[in-house]
Amino acid sequence: MVSCILQDYWNPILCKCTPCLTTKCLSTQYFNSTLCKCECRNPVSCRPPNYFDLNTCSCQPCLIACKAPSILNTTTCQCQTCEIQSCITPPYHFNATTCQCVPCQQLMDCAPPFVFSYTTCSCQCGLSLNCIAPFVANYTACKCQCGLSLHCIAPLIPNYDLCKCQCGISLNCISPFIFNPRTCKCQCGITLNCTAPFIANYTSCKCQCGISLNCITPFIPNYDLCSCQCGVSLICPSPQIFNQRSCKCQCPNPVSCVAPFYYDTTACQCLCELSTTSCIAPFFVNPTSCKC
Repeated sequence: MVSCILQDYWNPILCKCTPCLTTKCLSTQYFNSTLCKCECRNPVSCRPPNYFDLNTCSCQPCLIACKAPSILNTTTCQCQTCEIQSCITPPYHFNATTCQCVPCQQLMDCAPPFVFSYTTCSCQCGLSLNCIAPFVANYTACKCQCGLSLHCIAPLIPNYDLCKCQCGISLNCISPFIFNPRTCKCQCGITLNCTAPFIANYTSCKCQCGISLNCITPFIPNYDLCSCQCGVSLICPSPQIFNQRSCKCQCPNPVSCVAPFYYDTTACQCLCELSTTSCIAPFFVNPTSCKC
Protein backbone atom coordinates (compact mmCIF):
# COMPACT_ATOMS: atom_id res chain seq x y z
CA MET A 1 0.00 0.00 0.00
CA VAL A 2 1.14 3.56 -0.73
CA SER A 3 0.31 6.89 0.95
CA CYS A 4 -2.25 8.95 -0.91
CA ILE A 5 -2.57 12.74 -0.97
CA LEU A 6 -5.33 14.49 0.93
CA GLN A 7 -8.87 13.95 -0.33
CA ASP A 8 -7.68 10.66 -1.90
CA TYR A 9 -7.72 7.16 -0.46
CA TRP A 10 -6.20 3.80 -1.37
CA ASN A 11 -8.73 1.75 -3.33
CA PRO A 12 -7.79 -1.96 -2.87
CA ILE A 13 -10.14 -3.01 -5.69
CA LEU A 14 -8.57 -0.69 -8.26
CA CYS A 15 -5.18 -0.98 -6.54
CA LYS A 16 -4.55 2.81 -6.77
CA CYS A 17 -5.32 6.13 -5.08
CA THR A 18 -8.72 7.51 -6.01
CA PRO A 19 -10.64 10.66 -4.94
CA CYS A 20 -12.80 10.11 -1.86
CA LEU A 21 -16.39 11.30 -2.15
CA THR A 22 -17.88 12.19 1.26
CA THR A 23 -20.85 10.00 2.20
CA LYS A 24 -23.59 10.88 4.72
CA CYS A 25 -23.32 8.51 7.70
CA LEU A 26 -25.80 7.42 10.39
CA SER A 27 -25.92 9.18 13.74
CA THR A 28 -24.08 6.21 15.27
CA GLN A 29 -21.36 6.43 12.62
CA TYR A 30 -18.58 8.74 11.54
CA PHE A 31 -16.85 9.17 8.20
CA ASN A 32 -13.36 7.67 8.00
CA SER A 33 -11.58 9.68 5.29
CA THR A 34 -8.59 7.33 5.30
CA LEU A 35 -10.74 4.35 4.36
CA CYS A 36 -13.34 6.58 2.65
CA LYS A 37 -16.29 4.92 4.38
CA CYS A 38 -18.64 5.19 7.35
CA GLU A 39 -17.63 3.37 10.53
CA CYS A 40 -19.35 2.75 13.86
CA ARG A 41 -18.51 5.17 16.68
CA ASN A 42 -18.80 2.65 19.53
CA PRO A 43 -18.54 -1.02 18.39
CA VAL A 44 -19.59 -3.42 21.15
CA SER A 45 -19.43 -7.18 21.79
CA CYS A 46 -22.76 -8.93 21.36
CA ARG A 47 -24.00 -12.07 23.08
CA PRO A 48 -24.33 -15.07 20.72
CA PRO A 49 -26.35 -15.83 18.74
CA ASN A 50 -26.38 -12.03 18.14
CA TYR A 51 -23.56 -10.31 16.29
CA PHE A 52 -22.47 -6.69 15.80
CA ASP A 53 -23.80 -5.42 12.47
CA LEU A 54 -21.38 -2.85 10.99
CA ASN A 55 -24.11 -1.45 8.75
CA THR A 56 -26.51 -0.54 11.60
CA CYS A 57 -23.87 -0.34 14.36
CA SER A 58 -26.07 -2.48 16.61
CA CYS A 59 -26.46 -6.08 17.80
CA GLN A 60 -28.58 -8.13 15.43
CA PRO A 61 -29.71 -11.81 15.57
CA CYS A 62 -27.66 -14.14 13.33
CA LEU A 63 -30.07 -16.37 11.37
CA ILE A 64 -27.60 -18.08 9.01
CA ALA A 65 -27.35 -21.93 9.03
CA CYS A 66 -24.03 -23.32 7.81
CA LYS A 67 -23.44 -26.74 6.27
CA ALA A 68 -20.59 -28.95 7.51
CA PRO A 69 -17.66 -28.75 7.27
CA SER A 70 -18.30 -24.97 7.42
CA ILE A 71 -19.12 -23.36 10.80
CA LEU A 72 -20.76 -20.10 11.83
CA ASN A 73 -18.53 -17.21 12.87
CA THR A 74 -20.77 -15.51 15.47
CA THR A 75 -18.65 -12.35 15.34
CA THR A 76 -19.22 -11.72 11.62
CA CYS A 77 -22.38 -13.85 11.19
CA GLN A 78 -20.76 -15.59 8.24
CA CYS A 79 -19.97 -19.21 7.41
CA GLN A 80 -16.30 -20.00 7.41
CA THR A 81 -14.31 -23.09 6.50
CA CYS A 82 -13.57 -25.42 9.37
CA GLU A 83 -9.89 -26.36 9.48
CA ILE A 84 -9.62 -30.07 10.23
CA GLN A 85 -7.46 -30.81 13.25
CA SER A 86 -5.79 -33.95 14.56
CA CYS A 87 -7.06 -34.81 18.00
CA ILE A 88 -4.09 -35.87 20.11
CA THR A 89 -5.74 -37.80 22.92
CA PRO A 90 -8.13 -40.72 22.14
CA PRO A 91 -11.04 -41.27 22.50
CA TYR A 92 -11.46 -37.72 21.20
CA HIS A 93 -12.27 -37.14 17.55
CA PHE A 94 -12.67 -34.10 15.35
CA ASN A 95 -16.28 -32.94 14.96
CA ALA A 96 -16.64 -31.01 11.69
CA THR A 97 -19.99 -29.57 12.83
CA THR A 98 -18.54 -27.81 15.86
CA CYS A 99 -14.99 -27.68 14.48
CA GLN A 100 -13.68 -29.04 17.79
CA CYS A 101 -12.17 -32.18 19.25
CA VAL A 102 -14.91 -33.96 21.20
CA PRO A 103 -15.05 -37.34 22.93
CA CYS A 104 -16.50 -40.32 21.06
CA GLN A 105 -19.96 -41.03 22.47
CA GLN A 106 -19.55 -44.79 22.04
CA LEU A 107 -16.58 -47.09 21.50
CA MET A 108 -17.37 -49.94 19.11
CA ASP A 109 -16.11 -53.50 18.75
CA CYS A 110 -15.27 -53.80 15.07
CA ALA A 111 -15.16 -57.14 13.26
CA PRO A 112 -11.91 -57.75 11.34
CA PRO A 113 -10.70 -56.43 8.97
CA PHE A 114 -12.43 -53.30 10.36
CA VAL A 115 -10.85 -51.32 13.21
CA PHE A 116 -12.20 -48.52 15.39
CA SER A 117 -11.20 -45.03 14.17
CA TYR A 118 -10.99 -42.24 16.75
CA THR A 119 -11.03 -39.77 13.86
CA THR A 120 -14.55 -40.65 12.83
CA CYS A 121 -15.69 -42.52 15.98
CA SER A 122 -16.72 -45.44 13.75
CA CYS A 123 -15.44 -48.71 12.32
CA GLN A 124 -13.14 -48.17 9.36
CA CYS A 125 -11.28 -50.51 7.01
CA GLY A 126 -7.99 -51.52 8.64
CA LEU A 127 -6.35 -52.71 5.42
CA SER A 128 -4.35 -51.02 2.73
CA LEU A 129 -6.06 -52.33 -0.40
CA ASN A 130 -3.68 -52.91 -3.32
CA CYS A 131 -6.10 -53.98 -6.04
CA ILE A 132 -5.09 -55.25 -9.47
CA ALA A 133 -7.07 -53.96 -12.48
CA PRO A 134 -9.90 -54.34 -13.31
CA PHE A 135 -10.51 -54.45 -9.52
CA VAL A 136 -10.65 -51.21 -7.50
CA ALA A 137 -10.48 -50.52 -3.78
CA ASN A 138 -13.77 -50.28 -1.86
CA TYR A 139 -12.91 -49.12 1.67
CA THR A 140 -16.58 -49.17 2.70
CA ALA A 141 -16.69 -52.93 2.15
CA CYS A 142 -12.94 -53.19 2.95
CA LYS A 143 -12.19 -55.28 -0.12
CA CYS A 144 -11.27 -55.07 -3.78
CA GLN A 145 -14.31 -54.95 -6.02
CA CYS A 146 -14.91 -55.14 -9.75
CA GLY A 147 -14.38 -51.74 -11.36
CA LEU A 148 -16.21 -52.63 -14.57
CA SER A 149 -19.83 -52.52 -15.64
CA LEU A 150 -20.37 -56.00 -17.08
CA HIS A 151 -22.69 -56.22 -20.09
CA CYS A 152 -23.06 -59.96 -20.73
CA ILE A 153 -24.86 -61.65 -23.61
CA ALA A 154 -27.25 -64.47 -22.58
CA PRO A 155 -26.82 -67.15 -21.42
CA LEU A 156 -23.75 -65.50 -19.83
CA ILE A 157 -24.40 -63.52 -16.63
CA PRO A 158 -22.19 -61.03 -14.70
CA ASN A 159 -19.93 -62.39 -11.95
CA TYR A 160 -18.64 -59.33 -10.10
CA ASP A 161 -16.60 -61.48 -7.70
CA LEU A 162 -14.48 -62.61 -10.66
CA CYS A 163 -15.14 -59.37 -12.63
CA LYS A 164 -16.14 -61.23 -15.79
CA CYS A 165 -19.09 -62.77 -17.58
CA GLN A 166 -19.72 -66.42 -16.77
CA CYS A 167 -22.20 -69.09 -17.75
CA GLY A 168 -25.51 -68.98 -15.91
CA ILE A 169 -26.35 -72.61 -16.66
CA SER A 170 -24.63 -75.99 -16.39
CA LEU A 171 -24.96 -78.58 -19.15
CA ASN A 172 -24.45 -82.36 -18.94
CA CYS A 173 -22.36 -83.07 -22.01
CA ILE A 174 -22.07 -86.55 -23.56
CA SER A 175 -18.50 -87.86 -23.91
CA PRO A 176 -16.26 -86.99 -25.69
CA PHE A 177 -17.87 -83.54 -25.31
CA ILE A 178 -17.14 -81.45 -22.21
CA PHE A 179 -18.76 -78.30 -20.79
CA ASN A 180 -17.00 -75.01 -21.52
CA PRO A 181 -18.08 -72.34 -18.96
CA ARG A 182 -16.56 -69.55 -21.08
CA THR A 183 -18.83 -70.23 -24.07
CA CYS A 184 -21.63 -71.88 -22.07
CA LYS A 185 -21.65 -74.77 -24.56
CA CYS A 186 -20.58 -78.39 -24.92
CA GLN A 187 -17.39 -78.66 -26.92
CA CYS A 188 -15.09 -81.40 -28.12
CA GLY A 189 -12.90 -82.53 -25.23
CA ILE A 190 -10.27 -84.46 -27.18
CA THR A 191 -7.51 -83.65 -29.65
CA LEU A 192 -8.28 -85.16 -33.07
CA ASN A 193 -5.27 -86.65 -34.85
CA CYS A 194 -6.72 -87.49 -38.27
CA THR A 195 -4.97 -89.30 -41.15
CA ALA A 196 -5.52 -88.08 -44.74
CA PRO A 197 -7.93 -88.02 -46.44
CA PHE A 198 -9.70 -87.52 -43.09
CA ILE A 199 -9.72 -84.09 -41.40
CA ALA A 200 -10.65 -82.94 -37.88
CA ASN A 201 -14.23 -81.79 -37.27
CA TYR A 202 -14.46 -80.39 -33.71
CA THR A 203 -18.19 -79.70 -34.13
CA SER A 204 -18.92 -83.43 -34.38
CA CYS A 205 -15.76 -84.24 -32.37
CA LYS A 206 -14.54 -86.83 -34.88
CA CYS A 207 -12.46 -87.23 -38.00
CA GLN A 208 -14.47 -86.74 -41.17
CA CYS A 209 -13.85 -87.30 -44.85
CA GLY A 210 -12.04 -84.31 -46.32
CA ILE A 211 -12.69 -85.00 -50.00
CA SER A 212 -15.74 -84.94 -52.27
CA LEU A 213 -16.59 -88.47 -53.48
CA ASN A 214 -17.74 -88.70 -57.12
CA CYS A 215 -18.79 -92.35 -57.44
CA ILE A 216 -19.91 -94.26 -60.59
CA THR A 217 -23.08 -96.37 -60.36
CA PRO A 218 -23.63 -98.87 -58.75
CA PHE A 219 -21.09 -97.38 -56.30
CA ILE A 220 -22.23 -94.75 -53.80
CA PRO A 221 -20.29 -92.41 -51.47
CA ASN A 222 -19.45 -93.71 -47.99
CA TYR A 223 -18.13 -90.70 -46.08
CA ASP A 224 -17.56 -92.74 -42.93
CA LEU A 225 -14.91 -94.75 -44.82
CA CYS A 226 -14.11 -91.82 -47.16
CA SER A 227 -14.44 -94.09 -50.24
CA CYS A 228 -16.93 -95.29 -52.83
CA GLN A 229 -18.83 -98.38 -51.69
CA CYS A 230 -21.12 -100.81 -53.48
CA GLY A 231 -24.67 -99.59 -53.32
CA VAL A 232 -26.29 -103.01 -53.91
CA SER A 233 -26.20 -106.43 -52.31
CA LEU A 234 -26.57 -109.48 -54.63
CA ILE A 235 -27.32 -113.17 -53.92
CA CYS A 236 -24.81 -115.01 -56.13
CA PRO A 237 -25.24 -118.59 -57.55
CA SER A 238 -23.00 -121.10 -55.84
CA PRO A 239 -20.03 -121.30 -55.80
CA GLN A 240 -19.79 -117.59 -56.61
CA ILE A 241 -19.64 -114.99 -53.85
CA PHE A 242 -20.47 -111.28 -53.79
CA ASN A 243 -17.44 -108.92 -53.98
CA GLN A 244 -18.15 -105.57 -52.31
CA ARG A 245 -15.11 -103.96 -53.92
CA SER A 246 -16.11 -104.81 -57.49
CA CYS A 247 -19.85 -104.81 -56.69
CA LYS A 248 -20.17 -108.13 -58.65
CA CYS A 249 -20.54 -111.88 -58.19
CA GLN A 250 -17.23 -113.62 -58.67
CA CYS A 251 -15.38 -116.83 -57.95
CA PRO A 252 -13.78 -116.96 -54.53
CA ASN A 253 -10.48 -118.50 -55.71
CA PRO A 254 -9.92 -118.18 -59.45
CA VAL A 255 -7.09 -120.33 -60.91
CA SER A 256 -5.12 -120.58 -64.18
CA CYS A 257 -6.08 -123.49 -66.42
CA VAL A 258 -3.82 -125.40 -68.87
CA ALA A 259 -5.01 -125.61 -72.47
CA PRO A 260 -7.20 -126.99 -73.78
CA PHE A 261 -8.94 -126.27 -70.48
CA TYR A 262 -10.27 -122.76 -69.69
CA TYR A 263 -11.52 -121.16 -66.50
CA ASP A 264 -15.29 -120.84 -66.36
CA THR A 265 -16.23 -117.81 -64.19
CA THR A 266 -19.76 -119.11 -63.75
CA ALA A 267 -18.86 -122.63 -62.59
CA CYS A 268 -15.65 -121.35 -60.97
CA GLN A 269 -13.61 -124.27 -62.35
CA CYS A 270 -11.48 -125.36 -65.31
CA LEU A 271 -13.63 -126.82 -68.14
CA CYS A 272 -12.76 -128.50 -71.40
CA GLU A 273 -13.00 -126.18 -74.33
CA LEU A 274 -14.18 -129.06 -76.61
CA SER A 275 -17.87 -129.52 -77.04
CA THR A 276 -19.72 -132.82 -77.46
CA THR A 277 -19.78 -132.23 -81.24
CA SER A 278 -16.09 -131.61 -81.56
CA CYS A 279 -15.27 -135.35 -82.08
CA ILE A 280 -16.30 -137.53 -85.11
CA ALA A 281 -18.15 -140.71 -84.18
CA PRO A 282 -17.46 -143.21 -82.88
CA PHE A 283 -15.10 -140.81 -80.91
CA PHE A 284 -16.38 -138.71 -78.02
CA VAL A 285 -14.92 -136.03 -75.81
CA ASN A 286 -13.12 -137.22 -72.69
CA PRO A 287 -13.80 -134.44 -70.10
CA THR A 288 -10.87 -135.52 -67.98
CA SER A 289 -8.23 -135.34 -70.70
CA CYS A 290 -10.24 -132.96 -72.92
CA LYS A 291 -9.45 -135.14 -75.97
CA CYS A 292 -11.41 -137.25 -78.48
